[in-house]
Amino acid sequence: MGCSNADHFWTSGSLRVFNFDDDEDEVLHEPVDFMFKSSEDSCVLPIHSFISKICLNFVLAAAKPSKKDIPPIEVTIQRLLKGQKSSLFEYRNLKDKISLLEAALESKDGNLILMVI
Repeated sequence: MGCSNADHFWTSGSLRVFNFDDDEDEVLHEPVDFMFKSSEDSCVLPIHSFISKICLNFVLAAAKPSKKDIPPIEVTIQRLLKGQKSSLFEYRNLKDKISLLEAALESKDGNLILMVI
């Protein structure tokens, strides 16, 4: 009795079984440069090739907060006492930080003092 091709396929020892572990080994042995290399070469251009220096200065000046945009310390303290969110990031110089701490100490609110510190 002759074996059909289908029977021979299933009974032959040359059958290779898919194994997830084998696939991971192949990926791990690839060079790192190949895995993280971009398909296109990246090109770094100076910012002035996209925008003129004058326009860049206008954009940077508009994005920079001015002193008039910073709320008075008393307003910030009142917001914090009411539980409202208020940023202390604007108070960067030493004079503003000392004034903010003094206002927090005058309020005699421990939570506010800790927030300011």
